[in-house]
Amino acid sequence: MMFETMAPMPTWRDYYKSHDQTPHYEYMKTVLKACQFLRGGERWILKSPQHLEQFGPLATTFPDATFLVTHRDPISVMVSMGTMVSYSARTSLSPVDPVAVSNYWADRLDDMLNAAMRDRALLGGPEQSMDIRFDEFMADDLGTIRRIYELAGQPMDARAEAALAEYGATHERDRFGKVIYDVDQIGIDVPARREQMRAYSEHFGIPDEPW
Repeated sequence: MMFETMAPMPTWRDYYKSHDQTPHYEYMKTVLKACQFLRGGERWILKSPQHLEQFGPLATTFPDATFLVTHRDPISVMVSMGTMVSYSARTSLSPVDPVAVSNYWADRLDDMLNAAMRDRALLGGPEQSMDIRFDEFMADDLGTIRRIYELAGQPMDARAEAALAEYGATHERDRFGKVIYDVDQIGIDVPARREQMRAYSEHFGIPDEPW
């Protein structure tokens, strides 16, 4: 997926989607083992949007993992992704067409989120996996983290709680400034895209954010 962010690559996308990614996940597991073989016993925390369309290979390769699936209004994700990738694409494209880049990624997000909805059960039931909505996390971040720790069987002691509280208090949102998003500049048709993603939003109970 990182390779794909350099520029819209429809032929690469189609090639990638047509191949089973299990061997690559198995290789990643081998690399993780190599990275920690001298200091084993600790758990890894792995995060990547590309897992959304690879729940099968992910669960096959890491059958005993705890899975967290985060959800937000797809329009907010599309606008954020389109803006970020259009900006970073300047290192590999000249000129950058933000409309083409953003709509390419809006389509990719449609692929990934619908795949996540289709394959969600592959990650196991409530004893192994959890869905986390953005609005719920923002309303009670510490409570959400406590539930994650409990699901993962990780100890949440007073020291950990104090560290989390301190981090939250000293890392306010937008403390370094705020990105100004312009849906017209990146060419995202909000009503059309919202309707396109309606099934996903309703399936996971995700509220619309104002756009």
